[in-house]
Amino acid sequence: MRLILRSIAFSLREVFQHARYVFFALSVAAVVMAVILWLPNYEFIRYAFASNTFDWPSRLTILFTTLGTFKTNFPFVSQIILPMVAALCGINVALLTFDIKRRLSTKGTAGLGLFGLLVSLFGIGCGACGSVLLSTFLGITSATALVAALPFDGAEFGLLGVVILLISTAQIAKTIHAPAVCALRVKS
Repeated sequence: MRLILRSIAFSLREVFQHARYVFFALSVAAVVMAVILWLPNYEFIRYAFASNTFDWPSRLTILFTTLGTFKTNFPFVSQIILPMVAALCGINVALLTFDIKRRLSTKGTAGLGLFGLLVSLFGIGCGACGSVLLSTFLGITSATALVAALPFDGAEFGLLGVVILLISTAQIAKTIHAPAVCALRVKS
């Protein structure tokens, strides 16, 4: 276990010693966080931008003011999980970009990171609205009932997403630290 953690730490240092990857990870995290915060307000934002009721300064004000819904629309557990998901997505994408640039193949770890992000999005929402992503597929009533039936009111999806993103990040970090050649088999 200690060897795995050293390998991950080595890879994180190797990637994030370059300022462009730090900036890239922070940018991806900010975009993911903004999208997560805009999801519950999607209909309102779409209306503001599609109608002629609002001028461009008002549209931009609406867009940036809805970022403030983090404190009001999300329960405490989601307020902890969402920044973790955004940060892990930023780290994951930066590591993956570094690895792709270095090797030009990643053996499927990109799919696991995307899967972790999607799973964590199922838990985003509140007790009144239910999960934003689930309500898209199941309808508001069914999604609210499903999330209410879960012991932690849907936080399970966010925690599962964090775990999957951690596994994906660890796998990418191990591929960065691993040698870029295959082991030779000795015939006896």
